Amino acid sequence: MKKFNFNPNVLTAGVALALGLVSGSANASTTTNQSSTAGTITNTAEATYSVDGVAQPKVTSNAVTVNTSEVANFTLVATQGASATDDKNEAQVATPGQATRFTNTLTNTGNLSDTYTLNITQNNESTITTGNQDYKFTSPTAITYVIKNADGSTPTAAQLPLGQAQTGTVASGSSISLLPGQYAELSYNVTTPSGQIGGQSGVGTLEATSTKIASGGKLINENQAIVKLPVFAITKTATNTNLDLNTANPSIDYTITVKNDGTATYAADAVGVLIQDKLPIGLSVQNGTAGIAVTSTDGTTTNGSAPQIITSGTQQIIAISGVDLKVGETMTITFKAL
Repeated sequence: MKKFNFNPNVLTAGVALALGLVSGSANASTTTNQSSTAGTITNTAEATYSVDGVAQPKVTSNAVTVNTSEVANFTLVATQGASATDDKNEAQVATPGQATRFTNTLTNTGNLSDTYTLNITQNNESTITTGNQDYKFTSPTAITYVIKNADGSTPTAAQLPLGQAQTGTVASGSSISLLPGQYAELSYNVTTPSGQIGGQSGVGTLEATSTKIASGGKLINENQAIVKLPVFAITKTATNTNLDLNTANPSIDYTITVKNDGTATYAADAVGVLIQDKLPIGLSVQNGTAGIAVTSTDGTTTNGSAPQIITSGTQQIIAISGVDLKVGETMTITFKAL
């Protein structure tokens, strides 16, 4: 009987690949961009065999064609904005001379690895509306990044692009790389100049540019900070303004109210306030510090230190330090002066 020998190990494949590049575009007010590389893969199988040691003609299969598509796609989301898919972090709190921190998330939503160049600017992006640019941010720090997998887990070194660390900082103008589905949590600080006043607005941008998208592969988020400061309203009243010095133990009942006025749009909580009241010459607090009562409209707020009486020459000064006043909160101080 003739023997048929078939060796599957001698199967070989011939592959032909044809690709064409298509680039997408995006404007500054969108948070997604893409490019597609489309083409076909043609694959054929060949087999050689022998019968009773006699080589037989090569057998070639039919061609199998597979359509392929590579897509570069990414998003840049401002995570402090009013919307989860916003392109702006608006109305963040700024304090003169101090830093404001902005956070954004960069996500590779394509199906191939990509590298992104990150830039911090002092620009006011005209296509994104946040408010006036009354001042420019100074001293931008390096951008801190944390890379995570699509499910939020921490990628191992083997799950990252070659040479890419999972966490770190990069200077403006530097790049980070992400595999498909991975995202990077980005944060950086900018400083508000010390001369700004309440209600003024600072604006700047964060840019991310893809290396895989030939044209229009830049996304821009705008970051805005508003100088927010406490706005105080102080009143002092007396129960009797006509003092008869001929009566026994003449006295005046005083009431002082200190309010952190919340009517201003830029009002902020006050922390560590010092409140002082200097009594006129000849008056003194009855019963000393024990005669001073302090109350607040917000029971959760620290009313500061215990009242003190400081002598300055022949005058007494009531002092309460370390007072915290939330927006809209009022502190009331009452005492009797002899």
